[in-house]
Amino acid sequence: MAGPLPPRLLLPLLLLSLLLLAGGCTGKKKTLQSPEQAFTAVTAAANQGDQGAAHIYTLLDERSRWSAISVHKDLRAICALIKAHYPQQGRKREMRRCSLAARAKTTKAWFAAHARRERLLTPLAGLTRVEQRSDKGDRATLRSGGHELAFCKQEGAWTYCGLREHFDQQKLKSARDLTTVRENAEAYKQGR
Repeated sequence: MAGPLPPRLLLPLLLLSLLLLAGGCTGKKKTLQSPEQAFTAVTAAANQGDQGAAHIYTLLDERSRWSAISVHKDLRAICALIKAHYPQQGRKREMRRCSLAARAKTTKAWFAAHARRERLLTPLAGLTRVEQRSDKGDRATLRSGGHELAFCKQEGAWTYCGLREHFDQQKLKSARDLTTVRENAEAYKQGR
């Protein structure tokens, strides 16, 4: 077990802690007060490539983020099962379905790679102004450049919920795939 910190380290650590607290380093993201602010944040990020895609992940509504987390987790589990139990001969082919998730250490990184591969953000790039807005409760649809973008209000902030259906479908697919891969892995383990 490590002993107490040497006195020469205590003062610098205390000062660093105070600076972080005084600087308002709370880890909270900027609250978007309107669908138009959210639109501006999302479209600006869409023009920044992978870095922007990672930022869009933080702008997603909670349901979309949780679905993306589930998909990433399932795909990583699929890769682990394939590596551990599938025969060498077909392993490479089977790994294609989860290779992005295996390489991405975080869901945010996986989201950026997935968004690029699936061209999820391509329609958002180049959009600059809102042409029309329609509201329905805590959901607003903004029309720009022939595209409709959905934004949802959650806990007082506007979030991008335009990818919700995509990630809901991906979550169902990855859960089914994981079940199938588990069954196949068990069969390979038993030598069938």
